[in-house]
Amino acid sequence: MKNIAFSVFVFLITLNAFSQKNSFGILLGTNAYDVQISGVANSGTYSKFNVGGFFEHQINNQFGAKSYLLYSSTNNGDYDFYGSSSGNTQRFTNVMSQTIQLHLLAKYSFNKEYKKGFYALSGLRVTNLLKSKSDQNDNLDDIFFKKTNYGLLLGFGLNFAKHYSIELVGDRNISNPIRSDNFKGRNLGAYFNFVIDIESIINPNS
Repeated sequence: MKNIAFSVFVFLITLNAFSQKNSFGILLGTNAYDVQISGVANSGTYSKFNVGGFFEHQINNQFGAKSYLLYSSTNNGDYDFYGSSSGNTQRFTNVMSQTIQLHLLAKYSFNKEYKKGFYALSGLRVTNLLKSKSDQNDNLDDIFFKKTNYGLLLGFGLNFAKHYSIELVGDRNISNPIRSDNFKGRNLGAYFNFVIDIESIINPNS
């Protein structure tokens, strides 16, 4: 009986220690891109808003891992495809898209206290297209953007007021977001995130 009680005690202590290194919360923000596609004129891309959640695991006093799952509503601007199969310029105006994005990030804290001060982020972005449309077509899902595309992320953040942080994260695509192989896309962009640590608000002494 004593062995069982001791085992339960050790398990609870271990679980509590592990939970103190995990946090979760919500993310609000926006992002903008400079889009360059061969043979295409584009007016630029920006998101109306990004909203989602995050999970973070602290590895030690300076290193950790973060994952963001967010929904983005994006205004992709206007596209003019020169030399299309019809021989004429193919135009798409007010191209809108809705996506779900997964950001997998490594975190390095410049302060020896993990959740204080400045930190760096780097990792991978995976974007899944939910819906896209333009003034000319209510459904561009099968003719414009690929269903999935990938990018590399690199940026910085700042923790403040115990529960909050702001982040500026650059993004460079590593896969072609355009469905046609005749047009190669290069996206350079940045995310601005406002992050709220819900776990630290619920457990202020953790």
